[in-house]
Amino acid sequence: MIIIQKWEYLFVSFTSGEHGWKPSYINGEEIEYGSDLPSIYDFSNLRGEEGWELVSYEPIVESKSLNLNFETKYINILQSIRTVFKRPKE
Repeated sequence: MIIIQKWEYLFVSFTSGEHGWKPSYINGEEIEYGSDLPSIYDFSNLRGEEGWELVSYEPIVESKSLNLNFETKYINILQSIRTVFKRPKE
């Protein structure tokens, strides 16, 4: 008999504010932003204690153009970081 490992996933987006990078969406649900939320580092370690493993992250970047002295310059601004955690399903 073949036993197939099943997984559950946790999708978390982090945004930066006056108190650093904090979780803003968990599995598509917006969470209230505040200074009492854990940092991206603390959040990841707390999930690790619960058996979650960070398996992917993606920086979400917005490009903007600036017209300076008749020359166009482009800048990239990091908007958010999307992460995926997984753990074995029980």
